[in-house]
Amino acid sequence: MTVQGIRDEFSIQVYEMHARLALQTLDHCEFNICQSVLKALYNEVSPTLTNEDEFTAYRLLYYLFTRDISDLTALMTELLLCRKNERSDSIQHSLDVALAWLLGCQHRIFKLYTSAPLHSSYVMNLFLPRERAAYFKILMKAYRPWVPITFITSELAFIDDIQTLKFLEELGNVVFTDSSRTKIDCKGTFESLK
Repeated sequence: MTVQGIRDEFSIQVYEMHARLALQTLDHCEFNICQSVLKALYNEVSPTLTNEDEFTAYRLLYYLFTRDISDLTALMTELLLCRKNERSDSIQHSLDVALAWLLGCQHRIFKLYTSAPLHSSYVMNLFLPRERAAYFKILMKAYRPWVPITFITSELAFIDDIQTLKFLEELGNVVFTDSSRTKIDCKGTFESLK
């Protein structure tokens, strides 16, 4: 739409919908394009009905996916200094996630994932596989002699143990202490993941 020079509230609504669909299909390239256009449209159009906070929150989470520390800290600074008293739930949630990520508090990231507002969980799904793998290694180093699979399911914010087992199979080299695969040998797994 912007190619044809259409830059109005309707084009904002179209790009917002397109961005949400891109998130639902994990198409981060298409989402990034929509996000860039939306940022410009919000500055140019000054719409009366806006979801700018929602998409600003998504942009902050997207910076975590791309590990763009410069843009991440710039946007965090803007949101923390300029919008102290008027933060939406989406903005506050994304700030909490970003702070947890910067501080290396993976436990907090996964707790925040379970309470993500609107489509924030979809944006987080872009970087959660990377964070899950890193946090799993930390858990294997921190615990001894074994941990139950249910603990990993809870800590990594999986829906159920089946989803956890699928993740562990993809990760590879996970050592179980029992044939029913309900207990993970922490030391053996940590050594094999090095």
